[in-house]
Amino acid sequence: EKGQAPLAVAQASLKDTWRIIFNGDGYSAEWPVEAAKRGLPNTVSGTESTQALLAEKNIALFDSLGVMSKEETLARADAMHEQYAGMVEIELKCMIEMVSRQCVPACEEGGLTDSATK
Repeated sequence: EKGQAPLAVAQASLKDTWRIIFNGDGYSAEWPVEAAKRGLPNTVSGTESTQALLAEKNIALFDSLGVMSKEETLARADAMHEQYAGMVEIELKCMIEMVSRQCVPACEEGGLTDSATK
């Protein structure tokens, strides 16, 4: 802030935002409890986070701050969904390839194909 010492500005900012800082293990069972206690959302997946981006209050916030317009936010979310779908497709194709090369031949060799298809 103009006219204030940098340390004072940093201290005030930290004091104002301290409730969102979590120095524990974000993957532990402790985090969802702590997030609820602090009134913070706890999204557990990337797709859930992308959907949160599309909440009207978030779109309005980004627009009012000049970060992204509504159209830009919708386009960003769409691109994120497409990227996720592409990654899932790659992983699925890899899994199919692994099953085709390893599991199916092993089942055929062991005489398990008849029972697997029934």
